[in-house]
Amino acid sequence: MPSNIILCSSPSAKLLMAVLPYLFILSAASVRYVFSIPDFGNEEEGFFSKEIKAVANFKKAILMTAGAAFQKLMMKLDKEQEILMNIADMAIETFLAE
Repeated sequence: MPSNIILCSSPSAKLLMAVLPYLFILSAASVRYVFSIPDFGNEEEGFFSKEIKAVANFKKAILMTAGAAFQKLMMKLDKEQEILMNIADMAIETFLAE
């Protein structure tokens, strides 16, 4: 094994690497949801409405980042471990925020 490859040993990185091949299966509705323009107006009222909206935007950001990385790198993505680690960190932070 080359010495410049770092192994991803965290459970979140392993999970992300297992899920990445399935990113291209996004349906048209999912693609429209991910790439929809964020709604900055019409504030909803209620408990934690701003927080719920922020978490929804976090999820969109993860999908957009992972999708863009997959489109750009395709089969080489498993070797780009820093990108995978950052996407996994985004998922962890979103889970904590939710």
